[in-house]
Amino acid sequence: MSSKTCSKTDFQIRIIKNAPASSLERIYRSVNWYDESFSHEAMSRICQNSTLFAGAFVNDEMVGMGRLLSDGVSDGCIQDVAVLKEFQGLGIGKAIVKKLVDEALKLGIDWIQLIATPGNEKFYASLGFEVMTGHTPMLYKNSD
Repeated sequence: MSSKTCSKTDFQIRIIKNAPASSLERIYRSVNWYDESFSHEAMSRICQNSTLFAGAFVNDEMVGMGRLLSDGVSDGCIQDVAVLKEFQGLGIGKAIVKKLVDEALKLGIDWIQLIATPGNEKFYASLGFEVMTGHTPMLYKNSD
């Protein structure tokens, strides 16, 4: 399917609990996030174990995704917002983030954060996110 045949009204964003590992792998590969050490089983758990998982679908084909991890009480972290390259620029990523935020707020999760990849700050700012002054994202690095 070509992105040229997709308009903004042609996609659906759905909260799902299961997604084919092959669809997730395709999306991760499209944005260069796939790690060859990921097993098929691990890819399936990405969706199942997320508090909220939003899939973007065009004619029942998953073309984008995003997920929110949370304690289920107040704090949530949006991760892995990704859209197949050929479907980028159609508003799908924005719709995914909006769906995750709306659904999180319905659950009472009102402290929602994310770490944006460099260059995507304006994209997330347009959706209501702002740089967290006084905070520094950190990543654990095993020194063994």
